[in-house]
Amino acid sequence: MHIILTSDCYFFFFGLILSLNQDLIKKVQSQKPNLEEINREADKLLESGRLDQGDVERVERYKQALGTRYTAIGDRLLGIKNK
Repeated sequence: MHIILTSDCYFFFFGLILSLNQDLIKKVQSQKPNLEEINREADKLLESGRLDQGDVERVERYKQALGTRYTAIGDRLLGIKNK
């Protein structure tokens, strides 16, 4: 069984995908203040001197990983939007 999409169906689905992508972009961008707050709290913890070297390294790695993932997700969504 083959499904043949008419141009109307194609544009409907394309519009739906773009709309969902726009909503997702807005949700991801709305999380930036949360990421910035996490980074501020991590910096306070790192500056407090209460962590041993292993903990300092783990906090720095997690902080870097969160920033990298946030950026990658945002870049990917914007790339899809701009296609």
